[in-house]
Amino acid sequence: IRRVDTQSPQEKMTYAYWMTVLQLLEIGVSWDAIDKLSENEVSVILGVHSAISEYRSEVEASARAMNKI
Repeated sequence: IRRVDTQSPQEKMTYAYWMTVLQLLEIGVSWDAIDKLSENEVSVILGVHSAISEYRSEVEASARAMNKI
C-alpha cells in the first residue's frame, strides 16, 4: 500500500468505500443489505453505532472509576 499522500483521488475514494463496507460488515450488516443502503442510511447506521460504542465506553470507564473508590 502506498502512502496516503501519494494516492490518487480515485484510490482514496476506493479505500474509503471499502473501509466503510468493512465497518458495516464488522457490525453485522449483511452484504445484501449494504448493497441496498443509501449513502444517508450508511451515515445513520455508522453514526448510531459510533454513539452506542462511545456511550458503552463511558459507562465502562465510570464503572471502573467507581470500583477504585
